[in-house]
Amino acid sequence: MDSVDAVTITLVVVVVTVLPAIAICWRHWDSVNVRVQSGVNDDDTAATTFIDIFERAQRTLVIYDDGNKMCRTIYDDERVTEAVRNRLSRNKVLVVKCLFNDEDDLELVRSMRSEYPDRFKVWYRRGSRPLDDIHYKIADEGVVGHLSSHGHGQPERRFKLLDCSAAKPRTRLVAFGEYLSRFETDTRCHAVAAT
Repeated sequence: MDSVDAVTITLVVVVVTVLPAIAICWRHWDSVNVRVQSGVNDDDTAATTFIDIFERAQRTLVIYDDGNKMCRTIYDDERVTEAVRNRLSRNKVLVVKCLFNDEDDLELVRSMRSEYPDRFKVWYRRGSRPLDDIHYKIADEGVVGHLSSHGHGQPERRFKLLDCSAAKPRTRLVAFGEYLSRFETDTRCHAVAAT
């Protein structure tokens, strides 16, 4: 084998293996700036987490959940309602968008739609609850978000809390883009706005 063949083989190896590896590392390097907490939570933890996420939202909070009337739901929790009321009164640009599977009478929804009709928007899904139902609360296009999965009406939920506040917008999009896109599609095509 002459030196030209050796150089050609070396270049091919670099192009086929090293450059893609560098590109993958470069693309995902920012993920080290995402803090992830996971586990199982109950109603009290869910309420505290919701309030924390809501407090961090500056422009938008997107909520997708069952929204069903069950014992100790966060949407009937006085602490949650008061925290939302205080945050919306202090931050005049914050908009909350909710999509619920169930159209139950919830204190938070009733109060906030009455007090902040232009900034607390609610849609209800038409049809049945999806089988691959991941619920979420996402602040400011992914600065922080909470993902959970559970059976309908179950008080314990498996969750992931992702704090992307130190990450770049592209990394936030990787973490939450699928859910934000689905929310827009669902509210436009599979839901009806509350009246």
